[in-house]
Amino acid sequence: KDMQVGEPGYSLQIGLPRLADALDSVMEDSDRYSLVVDLGGMATTFFQYRDCNLLNYCKPSDIEPERIRKGLLGALRYGKPFVLDTMSVALEKEEVEAIFDAVSPGLLGRVVSKAILKEEHYAALIRDADGEDYSLTLGGWRESTTAHFHFVVLSRLPLPPEWCTERFFILKVAG
Repeated sequence: KDMQVGEPGYSLQIGLPRLADALDSVMEDSDRYSLVVDLGGMATTFFQYRDCNLLNYCKPSDIEPERIRKGLLGALRYGKPFVLDTMSVALEKEEVEAIFDAVSPGLLGRVVSKAILKEEHYAALIRDADGEDYSLTLGGWRESTTAHFHFVVLSRLPLPPEWCTERFFILKVAG
C-alpha cells in the first residue's frame, strides 16, 4: 500500500543539499520530530557545523544527565536543534528512555510528544545555578523562539527501529 506523507513509517529520501529545508519543513508541518538516516555519512558533518546542540550517544560524557539537561534546555531556550547522534548503534527504546529518565522521569516522552515545548515542562529542567539567561522571569524565554526547537535523532543504520518509525519523521539522506 502507498503511504501518505507524514504517516508513521513513511520516509523521505533526500540529498544532503536539501537537508536544511527538509528539517525546516518537518518542524513546521509535522507533529513529529526527525530521525535522520545518514546513508552517505555526510549528515553528521552537516550537524557538526550547524548551530545546534549535538550529543553523541556513544560518548559516555555526552549522555550524562547534566549534559543532556543543559543541551536540551539550551536548545529549547535558544530555539535550535537538539541532535542525538547514535552513529551505527541500534537504538533500544528502553536504553534511550533510561538516559532521559536520569534527567527527569518520562522526559523522552515529553520531548517526542512535543509537550516539552510547554513552559510547565521545560521550567522543571531549570536550576538556580543555570543563571539569569535561563530564568523564566529574567531570561527572555519566548514562545516564538522555543517553537524553533527541533529534536533530531541521527543514525547511520539504514533501517531505523520500529519504535522510531512510529514516533519520528524519517529523512534518509544520501550523498
